Amino acid sequence: MTGSQPYYQNYSSPQAMRPQGGPPAKKRSAWPWVILLLVLFGLAALIIWAVRTGNEQLAAEQEAAAYGEPYIAVLYAEGTMTVSEDSLFEGYSHQYLLDTIAELAADEWNRGLLLYIDSPGGEVIAASELGESLAQYKAQTGRPLYAYGYSYAASGGYWIAAPADQIYLNRYCVTGSIGVTYGTMIDISGLLERYGITTSTITSGAQKSMGSSFEPMSEETRAIFQSIIDEYYGYFLDWVCEQRGMTRETLQPLADGRIYTASQAVANGLADAVGTEEDCLAALQQEIGEDCAVYDYYPTVEEESLFTLLRYLTGSTESRELESLLSLLPPSGVLAYYDGSY
Repeated sequence: MTGSQPYYQNYSSPQAMRPQGGPPAKKRSAWPWVILLLVLFGLAALIIWAVRTGNEQLAAEQEAAAYGEPYIAVLYAEGTMTVSEDSLFEGYSHQYLLDTIAELAADEWNRGLLLYIDSPGGEVIAASELGESLAQYKAQTGRPLYAYGYSYAASGGYWIAAPADQIYLNRYCVTGSIGVTYGTMIDISGLLERYGITTSTITSGAQKSMGSSFEPMSEETRAIFQSIIDEYYGYFLDWVCEQRGMTRETLQPLADGRIYTASQAVANGLADAVGTEEDCLAALQQEIGEDCAVYDYYPTVEEESLFTLLRYLTGSTESRELESLLSLLPPSGVLAYYDGSY
């Protein structure tokens, strides 16, 4: 047709598909996201309820079973030791262990305690507090305390084993590593300089930024850190000497941070026997001299918050990968710690 646009072009034009003055395009609804969020909240709440219900049932069963009959408590100290409850999912709960030891000491039906250790250590303050609590249990009750090392009873793990009347180790257990570390401090100032990056830190004193990764460590800073490590190391030595009945002259050559096999630890007086958990329990039963029930006590995750569960459920793959990479970095802070490289 002359003087007009072909029909198919007119049909496919925006005006033909959406006539002028027609209804506006629909906006995307936010309801699917609201529903997804509600589902996640509901799922997290369900997990917490299920875990808490199971824990309450377990506690009730333990209380009912232990009431009115002699029993031995097996208390589990597993994972990296820290006073923070962020490590609950890894199996270690500092406050739970302290509270349980106090409850066992107050229970007249408790006849003894077996401490099951599978830990490379952790924060000095956590090891010290738990060790003191165990020593107090012995002094207050006069009941036997035995320790059993499974795969690791090293550094802080050995710290908490020291108060035991007898230390049994699995033949493949790594123990010893008596010492303290600040972890590895990384200096990236040379890398920044290479790429023309400069940093400025404003502090109130020359040592306020000590340990910063953005500047080389001075000899004065190194001496300050070393003085702290030496002091805490001295506490560690004194503790082991007191609990194991050893002298500094005997212990110090053994306590240069090295690790020991179970048989080496026994030969050097750091442990008493190589055996299984059943061997350790049988020896404890024999010392008690009466037939006792045996009940396990281990931390639970009931205290874990809804927020933490939601953060995990909604976390991106990238953030989880970053957390995994960060977990591979050396530990930081004052630690009695062994992880295969210290």
